[in-house]
Amino acid sequence: MSRLRYLLVGLCILLCCGACKGKATPTPPPMPTPLPTATPLPEQTLADSRFAIYYGGTLIATEEIQASRSNDQIIVYSELRGFIDYPFVERRTLVLSSLLNPVRYDLERSALGARSTWVASRTGEEIACLNNNLDWPAPVLAGGIKPIPQIMLESSPSALPFALLALRYQEGPAPLQLHCLDVLEDLPQSRPMTITLNMERTGEIIGTVALEGQIKNSRTPTFTLWIHPSTHLLYSVEIPIYHFGLWEQRSHSSLRKPASLEIRRVSKLPPLPAPTPAPKQRVPLNFSSTDGTSLYGELILPEGKGPFPCFLALGPGGVRPRWDPGESFAQRGWAFFSYDQRGLGQSKGAFTRGALRTLAQDVLAAAEVLSQRPEIDPQRLVFLGLGEGGQIGALALPSSPFAAAALGACAYDGPLFPGLVEKRIDQTLAPFYRWDEKALARYRTLSVQRWQEWLFQGKEHVSLMRRRASLQALHEQAEIDLFSSLSHTSIPILLLHGKQDHWTPREGAQALYAHLQETGQKNVSLVIFEGLGKDLGIEENNGALPPEVEKALFSWLKQLVQ
Repeated sequence: MSRLRYLLVGLCILLCCGACKGKATPTPPPMPTPLPTATPLPEQTLADSRFAIYYGGTLIATEEIQASRSNDQIIVYSELRGFIDYPFVERRTLVLSSLLNPVRYDLERSALGARSTWVASRTGEEIACLNNNLDWPAPVLAGGIKPIPQIMLESSPSALPFALLALRYQEGPAPLQLHCLDVLEDLPQSRPMTITLNMERTGEIIGTVALEGQIKNSRTPTFTLWIHPSTHLLYSVEIPIYHFGLWEQRSHSSLRKPASLEIRRVSKLPPLPAPTPAPKQRVPLNFSSTDGTSLYGELILPEGKGPFPCFLALGPGGVRPRWDPGESFAQRGWAFFSYDQRGLGQSKGAFTRGALRTLAQDVLAAAEVLSQRPEIDPQRLVFLGLGEGGQIGALALPSSPFAAAALGACAYDGPLFPGLVEKRIDQTLAPFYRWDEKALARYRTLSVQRWQEWLFQGKEHVSLMRRRASLQALHEQAEIDLFSSLSHTSIPILLLHGKQDHWTPREGAQALYAHLQETGQKNVSLVIFEGLGKDLGIEENNGALPPEVEKALFSWLKQLVQ
């Protein structure tokens, strides 16, 4: 039985093996292939980006970037809010092609209620740039710029151009060759830019690669940025020596020395520095000009009981806060009143650059209000003006109640345009940009020559690149001659000027003084200060007059009104 049982078991095994013979081994069920990680679209990478910007270790601005797609173009929008002496806002709008090349670029800078604009627009293989800077008499349009820049990189810091550079990152050792352009320059040019991988600094920020940028013939030639290689997100930018542009340096003395610049990606925008509260000694004073426009100023009073002698003061003009000299005048027993120009700060109305005659009417209105205040001695009301403020005061003097006037860093003999503007091009713009004779001649053609053509044609406004600009400043500067106003003024006048002033050169003050003396105008005096420059150096002295200027001013006044 046992043998039979073993035979039967073996037979069953043989039958089973035979039945299976020739059949394929079953294939395991297929596993799904993992999908590749999608590279974010450029507009997705840029959207909701936030950055903080530090200059010399101090927070000066925050920036937020948004982006969207319209057909085959990408629209990028950036809003930068900053604080350097006073708050400002910069808004950038950039239209990019599908290859990330600029098609149109608009930059608007708003400060104190006024807005300057710069525009770049591509046509074919050239780009044109419009500069409508309100600190300059009229707009300048420069066309035919080649080669086409891929990056708009200004001499006012922004994260936007570096975020766009990050989108162009490609793995590999080969350098990226591009061109960049600064629309804030008075004569923009397209400069070669080279981007290379910096292996030594890669990984300083975990998960990033470091890219080194070199810009040929630039005041800020090198920078480093850190980006995420797969998402192309910008994390940080470092510029060891950063130079602000000409107009930023003119407006803010703290920006004239280069310093380090750092841009950091943040999840939440940090708060900007708050404006310094005005000292309690200031007395707010609202008044109405001759056309009904409400203007705001502050009166600084000395200690003691009035009535006090008083300065009515106007600072250098342009888009700047009112002049505040601190307590220096009050400590000498003088009241000091300065106000926001119309359209700026807390004053109403519209800001119009170079509207000197209208601003002269504001001076007369302010003088009338001060003369009626009990704290002020109307017989000792003195006008004090610097730069454009001095030119405005000179126009107001023939019909004003002032006992005397001191005009600093403003004098010029003859019409202000084109003479004074040409001096500023030659002695300020050309040296700053290191223009050769060819570049200087081209800029004169684009500015002074074109402006003269507009005046000859009787134009009051021009429309350029879909932007409308007033030519009122040109008309007034071409018509105004300070000699005419001062020769009709009998009150004592003191002309103050710095020998190193290249913005309003001292030769103009000397020529005006000599002209007045030749015509028998003996009420005018002139003092030249050896080591002082633009606006008698008040920006380097926290708004106060330098000691040598203050000494000369009060020595002169002592003989007149005290």
